[in-house]
Amino acid sequence: MSRTRAPFVLVGFLLVQCTSAPEVDPWPAQAEAMVDSMSATLAAYQERFGARDRDSLQRFYADDTDWKWAANGRFRIPSSDMIRSRLDRLAAYPHWHIGYVNSFIRPLTPGLAVVMTEYRMSFEAADGKRSVYDGALTIFWEHRPQGWKVVGGHSSSRSDSQP
Repeated sequence: MSRTRAPFVLVGFLLVQCTSAPEVDPWPAQAEAMVDSMSATLAAYQERFGARDRDSLQRFYADDTDWKWAANGRFRIPSSDMIRSRLDRLAAYPHWHIGYVNSFIRPLTPGLAVVMTEYRMSFEAADGKRSVYDGALTIFWEHRPQGWKVVGGHSSSRSDSQP
């Protein structure tokens, strides 16, 4: 390049750099989409819970032994084995309901979100006797090829016993 063209090339490069559009941070839009997706996932979980669909409910949980669930100050059986055991125990109840109150969904990184919510779970036996459990949940969800999966969390209950 000749010495006479070099300053023009440099000035042209600087003008292009100064006039190019600023980089757009994709995170706010991605985080908003994650909140929408997690809201739909929670609604689907509630619907499957009310339908007593144990197989569909099981699919909301990561099928690995790396995740942990803490409840009322103790770690429970890790992995989806705990979930299957609990769902099997609930099979005796013909009516199930879970509701979330004051839910907050926070995307942490792309593909990882935490849901913090209060809950009310109720079960009605065939004889009409109803059991109600209130508490709080913190649930970590990871987006995997099969959709959002629970990968850990914590629950506390205002009730002393659970079904």
